[in-house]
Amino acid sequence: MRITRIATRQFRNLSGVRLDFSPGVNVFVGPNGQGKTNILEAICYFKFARSFRTRRDSDLIAFHEPHAGVDSHVIYDAGDSEQFSFVVSRRSRRRIRVGHKELERSAALVGRYPCVLFGPHDLVVVSGEPSLRRRFVDSVGSMVDQTYLASARAYARVLKQRNAALRARRDEQTVGALSRQLAHAGGTLTMYRAKIIEVLAKALHTHASESEAPYDLNIEYESMAWRSAGEAAGARGATAQPTPAQLEEILLTRLCERADEERRRQTTLSGPHRDDLLLTLDGRDLRRFGSQGQRRLFAVLLRLAEMSALEECLGEQCVLLLDDVFAEFDTEITRRLQRFLGGGRQVFVTTPVALVWTGSATVFRVDNGVVERVEAGGEV
Repeated sequence: MRITRIATRQFRNLSGVRLDFSPGVNVFVGPNGQGKTNILEAICYFKFARSFRTRRDSDLIAFHEPHAGVDSHVIYDAGDSEQFSFVVSRRSRRRIRVGHKELERSAALVGRYPCVLFGPHDLVVVSGEPSLRRRFVDSVGSMVDQTYLASARAYARVLKQRNAALRARRDEQTVGALSRQLAHAGGTLTMYRAKIIEVLAKALHTHASESEAPYDLNIEYESMAWRSAGEAAGARGATAQPTPAQLEEILLTRLCERADEERRRQTTLSGPHRDDLLLTLDGRDLRRFGSQGQRRLFAVLLRLAEMSALEECLGEQCVLLLDDVFAEFDTEITRRLQRFLGGGRQVFVTTPVALVWTGSATVFRVDNGVVERVEAGGEV
């Protein structure tokens, strides 16, 4: 996919900006606070019909304005094109259109706008709470398969209902019925996650090798149900992956075993909502033993793995958005990574300082929401 142009209306400090992009590298240069990240936010909104910086669409509207909007025109690898538009208002519901059709559900965007964002916030995926890593895996899965998205939403819905029943001290029959529903949804979600993590792990190894990373990097799925199923299969001498039905049985057994404890604590203690990713560097837990630089490198390689996973599953090249990612890397690591961030893909880069990019780049200056195309060249 390539984004040929965007137009903004009262979007943050980008009022009336209209930009035509090159199919290669586009670099936005300017001091912090001028609107560079706002441009990436406008471009990336159509991936999930939400901002990567805020949960409230009203935050996207310029001060003292009633509404905001963005139009994005794209060309796919096969040559056909599409127009994406959204309007958010302080008083009415959000409206999203693809071509001339208004979408009733944001899920209809799944896989239609493949882009990957690299940014300073990526470090918290590596170092932060398990919920951030679960969200990362689910976002990749939801991009490539609407059934994955439906499975994740179904599990979240039943989990909310079961926790409410535990807090309300509902009878065993009610909680038991919800336990069976949760185990069923959880078995399916666990299977989907395991498949996506397998794809991500393979892509991570490839990018670590190609970028000459001096470490052995790996991702593993930390899941009680998945681990138990694997141990049971190993005891039987089986090599096939567990089925959703087998995972469902394991989850239901675990819920029954912890029923008394869950009633005391009034919350669900077992299931995919407790799973995590184990990130290792030379066989050691990166979160415990990795340096800041190693974690940052892992975070970038994890995004590259996401890019490869999306491209493999969707059959479409991703657009890459890099929000000030090179500021913390030395020249050699920057040079290595740049070799793989292009590859014929369209790239958008923000930087507050001079940046040497391998190959040509189209440069835009950003000053207080005003964006001007200034030159093309290798040095920014």
